Amino acid sequence: MNLSPARLALIAAALTSIVLMSPAGCATSSSQSVKRSEKAVDSLADFRKQLTSANAQLDKTVAALDALVADTGDRKAALAAYSKELVALGKQGDDARKRSESLQARGREYLAKWEQEVSEVSSPELKAQSEARRANAQQRMDEIRVRAEVAANAYRPLLSDLTDIEKVLATDLSAANIQGVAPVAARARKDAGLLKTTIDEFIAVIDQVMSGLGPQSG
Repeated sequence: MNLSPARLALIAAALTSIVLMSPAGCATSSSQSVKRSEKAVDSLADFRKQLTSANAQLDKTVAALDALVADTGDRKAALAAYSKELVALGKQGDDARKRSESLQARGREYLAKWEQEVSEVSSPELKAQSEARRANAQQRMDEIRVRAEVAANAYRPLLSDLTDIEKVLATDLSAANIQGVAPVAARARKDAGLLKTTIDEFIAVIDQVMSGLGPQSG
């Protein structure tokens, strides 16, 4: 889960594309609207699942870190378990980056489609209605981007600390060295909690968006 700035920018990109997949309204046929909404729901459901997995992986990584710092068992085994969870965290990041690129491209595509459809509407009233919906979508996108930046800022120090702990202990697993990383581990634990809360908030937003999508909202 390389939640680099790209990691939670993914969340912004996801909801950006989903908002743009909502029916443009007057300029789009009913069947097209239904198809777009269905794609939106599918994409959001998949993304929600990924975010849930990301939070679960954060829990696993922190648990492995706690076991390592507790120093109550086999130190080498504890370090190996921690490293394994850290690798899994990184893999989710790579997957998230790829999904982010795809969703951002899709978002641009739908935005262009929306603009084209609105330009073809001759009725001033219907054009205004569609443009208002697009403006609302833009506002929602901007809010999501702000949240994404907050999450990315929470992730950067977390990933740095988690990686540094692994590097330091990989060369010295003495009790003194383990005790030495305890303050950094505590900070990482706090940052992980902040990130989990932020991701939970994104999941809640996704649930709200999903509940508003579908044939009935067209």
